[in-house]
Amino acid sequence: MSCVLRAAGANFDVEAFLVQCRVAPLNTWKKGEKKSQGASANKTSGVRFQVSDAEFSDLPTQISDALAFLQAHREWLTKLVSFPGVERVVADFGTESKPPYWASFVFEPSLLVALGEAGIALELSVYPSSESEAGYA
Repeated sequence: MSCVLRAAGANFDVEAFLVQCRVAPLNTWKKGEKKSQGASANKTSGVRFQVSDAEFSDLPTQISDALAFLQAHREWLTKLVSFPGVERVVADFGTESKPPYWASFVFEPSLLVALGEAGIALELSVYPSSESEAGYA
């Protein structure tokens, strides 16, 4: 999965927000529940929405998709950011790094402005490419 929007907070009532949201979430989680057996309990409640399904290697398409998502859903994003209990909303762009593991990523000013005006933080999650996982480093 490439770009996702994540909202979370210790006192965020996710179900109450989703009643008024027209976008289906990817998943939700509740404070106090465990992600998996043996894991620690969630410290927040939250929700994730898919912003882009572009490949990790296609950051420009993720950025274009994110701009379209922000424009199409401006009204409910404003509600999400200001919803009681929401502490943080993040647009998380997933990408990959190939050997020799250095990379630079450029985010267009239009995206940065749109995220900033919406009160949404930018996160970049970088994963090793399948080449590095296969031992070609």
